[in-house]
This record gives sequence, structure tokens and C-alpha cells, in this order.
Amino acid sequence: MSGFKLAVGIMDPNKAGAGSSEDTPRLEAELMYSATMDDGSFKAWVSGVSQSSELADGTDTAQSGVGYGANVKFGGFSLTASGFSSEGLGHVAGLDTIVGDENIETDGHLVQASYTMDANRFVLSYGSSDVNDAQESTNTGVAYFRTVRPGLIFVAEYNQTEIEYTGSKMAEDNDVFAIGAVVTF
Repeated sequence: MSGFKLAVGIMDPNKAGAGSSEDTPRLEAELMYSATMDDGSFKAWVSGVSQSSELADGTDTAQSGVGYGANVKFGGFSLTASGFSSEGLGHVAGLDTIVGDENIETDGHLVQASYTMDANRFVLSYGSSDVNDAQESTNTGVAYFRTVRPGLIFVAEYNQTEIEYTGSKMAEDNDVFAIGAVVTF
């Protein structure tokens, strides 16, 4: 199916802190365009989120973000590029505190290419994120997926992650090899 799709959500806001007050809902929206062509397809999207909070000390803060991307498929190839930019969002690991100080700005991108041949899919990916020009994280990955049967996919993956902190000697490098399976039913 080709054309535009729009999704808009009015959601319960996330807490900015233990004593914060969120009196208005969080707004989320995504606009997507998709088209099919001979032996291929194209999809592009842009999304946004916005909410406001009053911190325990009475300070008003606003959190917002935008995401965007595109995917092109032809033959067995797929290429995806996406990115995001946010203020006060996505900087804390955890499900109950994903918003915070509006001065925290985060930007990032991901580029991924894959090739599917019969039951085999090979994937290369590279992504990075930058928090307030103070922390930069990058990840490079290579993965192999093998569909054993419907609902069962074997996975072998290697990821190299680097995290650098501006103005600090602290850094983190991780090399991870993982094997496993994806089971759906």
C-alpha cells in the first residue's frame, strides 16, 4: 500500500523528577510515506514528541524531540538511514525517568545495510549519538540471521561500541559477540 499515514497520540506525560508536576499530556506524532515499485519499495518518516513539566523547585521545563529516516529496498538489498535530535529526552536508562533537564541535548544517527538471500540475511550497521557535546557513543555492528523455520531465526552478531567523554580521560570500548535465536509465535 502506497501513500501517507499519520499517527497522533495524546499520552500520559513522563515524570521529569520525583517531585515534578506534569499537568498537560505528552503529544506524539509520526508522518510516514511509503511507495512500492518494481522489485522494491521506499519508506520515509518524520516524528515528534513534546511535553512540559514543572520541577519541584517551581522551574518550568520543556522536553521535545524529532526523529526522521528513510528506507529503500530493491532486490534483496535494504538500506536504512535515520536520526534524531532531542532536548531533555532519552538520556537516562530506565522506563520511569526518560525525561529530564531541557538543557540536555542529544543528537544521533543510524545507517544500516542488509542483503537477504533465501533464508539468510546479512546486516552491517553504524550509529552514533552525542550528548551535549560531552559524551559521544558509536556502535559498529555485523550480524547474520538464518530463518530455520517460520517463527525461529538463528542470530550471530558482533558489535563494537566506543564511548568517549569530552574533557575526560574516561572512555569505554566494548567488543561483543553474541549468538542466539529469535522465537515468535
